[in-house]
Amino acid sequence: MPNEYKEFVKGYGETFFEEDVSFKPLEPSPTITKDGKQYFDGFYGLMGENNIIQQIDDYEYRIPGSLIPIGECPGGNLICIGVNE
Repeated sequence: MPNEYKEFVKGYGETFFEEDVSFKPLEPSPTITKDGKQYFDGFYGLMGENNIIQQIDDYEYRIPGSLIPIGECPGGNLICIGVNE
């Protein structure tokens, strides 16, 4: 995992946004808005129910090993970070 992201998680932990945060995904999904945006709920932390370790275990055989789930979107889409060297 990139050092910058490790520091972010250590400093902020699980972080879910109070206001809408959106982005334009590289690939469309069924939950995309008419203007091509996807909403982002927040980041997983190191502790609690939605921790990164649990998410990695849950998705071990469903996403490539080069991706780590770090957050989620409404509807169940994951936000992942690539960890290939």
